[in-house]
Amino acid sequence: ALGALLHRPLPATAVRSRSRISLICVGAALTLVLVGALARKSHETLIHHERGLMYLENRHNDRAIEEFNRAIASDPAFAPAHNVLGVAYLRKASFEQAINAFKKCLELNPEVSVREMAFYNMGLAYLELSRNDEAIGAFNQSLQLNSQDPDTHHFLGEAYLVKERYDEAITALQQSHKLKPDQVGPRIGLGEAYEAKG
Repeated sequence: ALGALLHRPLPATAVRSRSRISLICVGAALTLVLVGALARKSHETLIHHERGLMYLENRHNDRAIEEFNRAIASDPAFAPAHNVLGVAYLRKASFEQAINAFKKCLELNPEVSVREMAFYNMGLAYLELSRNDEAIGAFNQSLQLNSQDPDTHHFLGEAYLVKERYDEAITALQQSHKLKPDQVGPRIGLGEAYEAKG
């Protein structure tokens, strides 16, 4: 499930992990989410945050982590920096550190779109750690904030599939397919769920 990191694919690269396909995205979608929040931040915070995003987009995760930590040191209450710090850790497969960053982001009670992404990203980290019950909880919290995201439904279905909760997996994967019919991952998951269910 490693991937699908910031949530809305604009520049996207497919990554395959088992039968799951996810999207890695950084850039314009996050920029749109952060316009209001960024307008209220100090110049120093913004410089480090933007550098971090540039490094993250170019897959320089260690440099991104350094810049996001500098942005956080400049403004510890800047929730979006905690979210993207978690994304950088997620890309490095440092899942516990990623979860801690997402939790910190959520503690700061950011705007809805940032909370949605943090829950989604935390769900991906839990899924990678095979902490499927926690992944299900995080994905469901993300869906409470945006029920129309196909990727969240997809990975929720994957978590249900691993837990052998086939009816719930089918429902989530069907919803993902309905929202984004060209996405391959949900169709693969549906096939697995129907086969396992018999």
